Amino acid sequence: MPGPGSKNQANRTKGNVRPSSSSQAAQLLSSGNSIPSGFIGFGMLTGTPAFVPASQSFDDIDSSLDADFRLVLRKLTKRDPTTKIKALQEFSSLCKEKDNQVLKAVLPYWPRTYNKLTLDLDHRVREAVQQTMTVMVGKVRRDLAPYLKNLMGNWLLSQYDTYPTVASAAQQSFQTAFPPAKQTEAINFCKKELVEYFQDNLIHQTMHTLSDPSCTEADEMETKYNRVVTGSFLALRKVLLSIPASQQDSLTDYLKALLENGQFWKHGKSKVNMVKAAMFAFLASLCQTHQELSASYAVQMVPPVFHNIDEKDPVICSSLWEAALSIANHIQDWTKHISISKSFWPKLRSLLEAGFNGNVAVIGPNLLPLFSKVPEDILGKNGRFHEEFFSYFKRGLSCLQLTSNPSDLGSAVKAYMECIQYCLRQMSKSVADTTRIQDMLFDQILPVVQASLIEVQSGLSRTPLYGMLGMMMSGLEQMESSPALAVLGFWNQLGDILQEKMMHFGQDLEGKSSFDEKLVHLVKCLLYPKTLTKHKTERVRFTLEKKDTSHEIAAVLERIELGKCQAEFVQRLTLTSFKHAHDQWSPEHLKLFGQLIELDSSATTVSKVIQCCHSDTVSEEPPADYFVFHICLPWLKRLQEKEETLGHVKFLIQIIFVFIPVIGDCNVKIVLDKLFENLQRLETLHTLVDKLFMLCKSNFTIKQWMKSEAFGERMVSIATNVCDISIDIFTADAEEEIEHGWAVLSQILSCDENDVPLLSTDSIQRILICIHNSLQKLSGDKMVDRTDRAVKFVSQVASSFFCNFKGCLTIPSAEDLLLMLFSVSLGNPYNVTEESLHSATQAWLFGVKNILQFTGGYMPKEGAVCKMVATLKEKVSTSVSSVQQLQSYMEGVKQLLEAVCEILPVDEDFKPNPVIQTLSDELFIKTVYPLPDQVLEYLFVSGEYLLPQNLKSSGSQFPNQTLFSSLYNCKLLLLSSGPRPDTEEAVQKTSFNLEWTDYRLATLLSAVLGRTILTYWMEIDSTVKTVSAVEEAVTELSTCVTQLMGEISAHANQMLKITLKRCEEDSQFCLSVKPVLEYLSISTDVPFHLEISYIIDNCSSLTECRVHLIRSILPYFTLQDCLTFMEIMVARLLSCPSETLDCIDGALGPLNVITISTPLLISTHQTEVSNLLLAIMDQVLTWKENQEDLLLFDGPLSEVNGQHVLLNAEICHLLQCVVRYLSASLSDKHWDFTLCSLVSWIQCMGDNQEFLLSTCQLQSLTSAVCDLLSEVMTCIVTRVMANLPGYPPNLASEWTEFFSDGAYSVLLPLFLELTKEFEKKADRGIVRLSVASLGNAVSTSPKCKVMEHRLPPLLIAGESSPLPDSLQTLINHFCPLLGSGERAIQVTAFAILHNVMEDLPQYDKEERSIREGAAEGREEEEDNSKSPPVSLVRMQETSREFFCDLLTDLRVDQCSSIFPTSPEYHSVLAYLLSWKLMLTFFKSAPAELRQAYASYLKTNSMVERLLFTLFRLMPNNPGNMFEVEHKLDVKASASVHEIQRLACGVYLMTLETTPAMVRQWWKEQDRNTASYVDKYTSKHVSHLLCNEEIQTVQKTNVKLDNMTIKTRAMTREVIATYALAEVTVEMVITLPSNYPLGNIQVQSEKRVGVSGPQWEKWLLQLNIFLQHQNGSIMDGLRLWKNNIDKRFEGVEECTICYSVLHGTNFQLPRLQCKTCKKKFHSACLYKWFNTSHNCTCPLCRNLF
Repeated sequence: MPGPGSKNQANRTKGNVRPSSSSQAAQLLSSGNSIPSGFIGFGMLTGTPAFVPASQSFDDIDSSLDADFRLVLRKLTKRDPTTKIKALQEFSSLCKEKDNQVLKAVLPYWPRTYNKLTLDLDHRVREAVQQTMTVMVGKVRRDLAPYLKNLMGNWLLSQYDTYPTVASAAQQSFQTAFPPAKQTEAINFCKKELVEYFQDNLIHQTMHTLSDPSCTEADEMETKYNRVVTGSFLALRKVLLSIPASQQDSLTDYLKALLENGQFWKHGKSKVNMVKAAMFAFLASLCQTHQELSASYAVQMVPPVFHNIDEKDPVICSSLWEAALSIANHIQDWTKHISISKSFWPKLRSLLEAGFNGNVAVIGPNLLPLFSKVPEDILGKNGRFHEEFFSYFKRGLSCLQLTSNPSDLGSAVKAYMECIQYCLRQMSKSVADTTRIQDMLFDQILPVVQASLIEVQSGLSRTPLYGMLGMMMSGLEQMESSPALAVLGFWNQLGDILQEKMMHFGQDLEGKSSFDEKLVHLVKCLLYPKTLTKHKTERVRFTLEKKDTSHEIAAVLERIELGKCQAEFVQRLTLTSFKHAHDQWSPEHLKLFGQLIELDSSATTVSKVIQCCHSDTVSEEPPADYFVFHICLPWLKRLQEKEETLGHVKFLIQIIFVFIPVIGDCNVKIVLDKLFENLQRLETLHTLVDKLFMLCKSNFTIKQWMKSEAFGERMVSIATNVCDISIDIFTADAEEEIEHGWAVLSQILSCDENDVPLLSTDSIQRILICIHNSLQKLSGDKMVDRTDRAVKFVSQVASSFFCNFKGCLTIPSAEDLLLMLFSVSLGNPYNVTEESLHSATQAWLFGVKNILQFTGGYMPKEGAVCKMVATLKEKVSTSVSSVQQLQSYMEGVKQLLEAVCEILPVDEDFKPNPVIQTLSDELFIKTVYPLPDQVLEYLFVSGEYLLPQNLKSSGSQFPNQTLFSSLYNCKLLLLSSGPRPDTEEAVQKTSFNLEWTDYRLATLLSAVLGRTILTYWMEIDSTVKTVSAVEEAVTELSTCVTQLMGEISAHANQMLKITLKRCEEDSQFCLSVKPVLEYLSISTDVPFHLEISYIIDNCSSLTECRVHLIRSILPYFTLQDCLTFMEIMVARLLSCPSETLDCIDGALGPLNVITISTPLLISTHQTEVSNLLLAIMDQVLTWKENQEDLLLFDGPLSEVNGQHVLLNAEICHLLQCVVRYLSASLSDKHWDFTLCSLVSWIQCMGDNQEFLLSTCQLQSLTSAVCDLLSEVMTCIVTRVMANLPGYPPNLASEWTEFFSDGAYSVLLPLFLELTKEFEKKADRGIVRLSVASLGNAVSTSPKCKVMEHRLPPLLIAGESSPLPDSLQTLINHFCPLLGSGERAIQVTAFAILHNVMEDLPQYDKEERSIREGAAEGREEEEDNSKSPPVSLVRMQETSREFFCDLLTDLRVDQCSSIFPTSPEYHSVLAYLLSWKLMLTFFKSAPAELRQAYASYLKTNSMVERLLFTLFRLMPNNPGNMFEVEHKLDVKASASVHEIQRLACGVYLMTLETTPAMVRQWWKEQDRNTASYVDKYTSKHVSHLLCNEEIQTVQKTNVKLDNMTIKTRAMTREVIATYALAEVTVEMVITLPSNYPLGNIQVQSEKRVGVSGPQWEKWLLQLNIFLQHQNGSIMDGLRLWKNNIDKRFEGVEECTICYSVLHGTNFQLPRLQCKTCKKKFHSACLYKWFNTSHNCTCPLCRNLF
């Protein structure tokens, strides 16, 4: 068996979730009755218990240990890391839960466990034990003191664990136990034990003693040993540095023993870097705390350190250099113990030459301290060491490793200059060293400075070199003459080098890009030694930005006075650059001169500059004035006359402005006038204006000059020019010019530090007019790029103006510009980019904030903000056409409100600011939503609203304004409302939080009305749904309204009062009552009830509005109030005069209210409601007796008054209500009246069919009569014919024999006529309701009435059919209606055809029998293919053509959602309905016909196309669509789920009806398709079909002679036993899990009296019958039994198929061979002929 450390150790048993070292053994041991025993342990430290008690039967000392802790300590002795980690977590939990006394008992056993686990191989265990230690010490505190010495060694060692998280956890536990002030005391308390422990680890321990070699890998042992050694060195260092100096001597003996051991010094040669680094750190601490001891062991200590001075590893480098400095500081003669020439100097030299090997950040700060401790004569006299040191150091400064890292290079240069300064300081103390100082300057410093300036790739200029150079040279110059002369020589030689370089500066294309910058930086550092050098970072600029003025000195830097030599050096550079610029017209030199003269513009320097070009001129003018007027301005004039001198001009302007502050005020104006007179280009003007803007804040003369009329005129001219260029055809040459022009305008439209504009008000007004006009001209411009650029520039200028000028809107044109920018940002009418749009938005936001700050929040009605609001509302009302466009407008609203909130103060009580409330209310669009006539008519026909007598025409187009205005108001309500914040921080996050005032609630009510109107309109006009923008907007409006109504639950009563009040003011608001009440009832937690008093007080007279209001609020009355109101309405009805019956305030209104009240009360107050309704019935009979023409039973309906028609419709509704709820309470008289009236109305409708759809009143009557018929038919079928009590005995017979014939004989032709008329109408919205009601009534037609129809004959020429003419006429009439574009017509046609579909196959059977009789005895092939009804086949083919392209590119697992608004919806519906009919027809056909139909379907690939379609219509997750059959309701709305449910139903029906054809199709599919079909069917369908097959077998009433059948539902098995005489056969038929796709298995359980070959034939026959028959298992068994019966009757089987009965046509073998006398099935024989290509007998091979 493999050992515990073997890699081939067996894996843990599968399923065993316990760790290998679980606590089960410990638990068993504790609970056992054996003698007490303990686990013996070997403690590393003395004084700790050597065992942990294992049971509670020990003495008192052991029994004090808590049982839980004992068990956990057992787990901690296991080897498995997971077990130990879990045990430590459990130990921590116990420490938190248990009392301190319990923990005290654990403490004696804790040190041994802790010390062992801190050295564990797994870092997770080490980290967990430290976390446990933190918990324990936090609980026991001072009680840990007796065990501290046993714990401290490993505790301190763990703080320097090589795994960071372990060390961090150990430090955390130590800090928890000891505050920082106590940590030193704790270490001092245990110092001897600690030193002994660490000494043992460093000298005596090995990797074999620290680990168990028998169970530990070698690499793990080595890792642990190195970790312990590293931690011991660092922990020992911690001890030495923590102990006070007075007590250090107590450790001397221990340290001597350590240093004297040879094993200790071997660690310095370790191959592990962390061990070497830890040892060097310890040696450093040893030198710092025990100098004498260190000196005595210098021979051993110094060489390991200094002979490795070139160490490259960064881990070792830091500790090594600390040790080196410590040795150099505390051991005086350290150089005597090393080999200078062989080891130390070569290694130091290579270190310097290699650029410190990447460790300059560590070595650089330590180099000077070590350099200062190295004797100067270490390599001999005459300064050889210093010379070679700096030479190699200088080489290292140019190595790639340093130059590629600016930070490291800066550290190296700093160290280099520090070492040089140290040498120079030492040399300056001796006069004899003057020559050495000069050599140091010329040999060591000058080459470095020269390289930094001349070499292109050098990065030395970005280091502290120049600043340190200046300070050093200033110090040397202040000394006596000898060093000063050396300094003078240095600057002269450097000047010669630079002067030579400057001569070719303009020609050196490679170096001119950086030389001038380096030179300027040198001078800057000389003047400002503390100048910080910023490293340049590359960036991409998308807009015109101010150039980097890095040459300008920040005011915080202190300028020093240059020494004479440095000043002469700077002046020399300045004069040289000027001379080249002036003589050679060099722009590079001119730029350099401008930067240098700005740094040093003293009178002396300027005078010398003047003498360079005007040496013969003597002037009394100040040098600055003379330089500007006699040198700069003439120079500028000459430059303007030349071309391509733009760079000269800009630099010269900068030079002139250097002297502007020092020349006289009068001269300043003269200079500025001449500058503007000479400068024409916008780029130079931009430079000039930029300089003016910088100086105007401090120079009053410039500020006055900028307000002059001449300057203003020039700026207006520039604005006009820039605007004209911007809107003209743009060229690439003009781009930069335009950018500078707009930049100039941005500058001049700003203000000074006192918010005073730089220009005069009149000039600003004219400039703004130019800008505004240019923006107006771009409206509708097709040049998008040009428009975008102009908008961006205008926005930048406006932003600058609005942001800086507080009183900007005191200028009239500023308001126009603000409104224009606001318009540009709303909806992006200019089609600009997002960047430009953002710029425009920021510009007007600055303007709004500026306005509010200037006015203190006051917004006058004629002010800019109110004009912006008006602009916004106008655009929303007229321009918005999509949700996305509206969202952009809402973003502008949000930004406007946020800008206002940002300026206005926040109330202490977090109440909204009144200004915000007012502004928000102003933002709402106050519109009156016109109620379209189509909506009223739709509501009237649907029975929800009584039609007013006089309709006001309101157009027939979709109310687009209503939609987006309502949506805008809703989004504004959502934006400005919300939960009240509880804290000030929340207020800051929520910009505005307004209360629900009456005005805001009324706005919400208007939105609810708008949503209601739109919802009805979309029901009327289905074409609106095809417009995606409209549908999305209506959906968004519904979502917003729902959310808002949910937020006003606390204001429900207030909202209700406003709603009712608005209903009194405007009748159309009655439509909003119902949705408002629905929302409020959902949002409130308690039941929502209304008081009846309001209705009684305000409805003394009824109008159509009040009737609708009553209908809406009745459900929210209490039942008693509702009954009371119904009694009032009945009383009004009974007392109604006959002349006002057709008035709303007469009988119409009460009848309408009563019909809506009945469903609410019938379940609780049936008796009262019954009495009231019967009273009304009697009253109606009375009315009829008194007025014979009251009910429209005959006559032309076109001449009848509309109100009279309405009265008949309401009476129909009443009768429908009575039949539905009180049919059992009606007397014979009532039933006679109801049925007679129904049939009479239907007869009248038949006589007036051409007028039924002409008016909405007649449509309402048609719907009411048809609904009444549907209700009566439902009552007759479900209640009367079920013999329920309470009905007249002859009611059913009277209905069947008389009334139904009178109704349906008219209704079927009427449906066809109205359908034709409906198809002709362009506007079908309202008519659709009547057609649906008519179709619903027609769909209830009994089969007998359908078969006895009186439709006009409709036969198609050329189509032969076995059906009777009347039945074929019915099919020809209704089959085309399956493809109608109206769902109600499609479903009605389906219902009629489904009634007769099961009877159709019998006519095909009769025809087939006649054909078979006629063909009897004739030897000719029969056609076994038979077409289903041709009309159905044609409908399938026609409908599929419309949508097949939609599904072609989809995979089998992709579901296509067919939405009702899509044009393919009705085609898909027709296709699925026709297949349901065909499958019904197929299922009802006898077996022999099913095979013929299947052959036709297969030949024409119809099933294949069907399955292809179904799998792209069925959802991937159908839910219960297969379990619950979808019921088709004629009046239901179309939905995407209906198609999916129908597809699932058709697929289920296809599997039931044609399983063999589906199975064959599945086997022919590719692998992916077959796999998906298999999984889908197995998961969702197969179990249903299996259960259905099993239940069919169980419940079958068909008795098969000689055969018994049993089932096993759980195993999907059917057991069939056939017994005849001595033959007994038992077979088990097993359905597959993917039935019917998989093969059905047939197994023989028992066989008696049948030979083997015969039995195999029978099994094969049964398999064939079950696999290839499109029928059920019972059909297959029946066929198989008949076959066996014929075999026993002596009928000879066909020798081709070995069956008596043919498997498809069920015929007997009848075609006989004249030679061998064998008989064959005709189908088998002719198949043999076709496949063999020979007309011979299969047996005798003679001609047949």
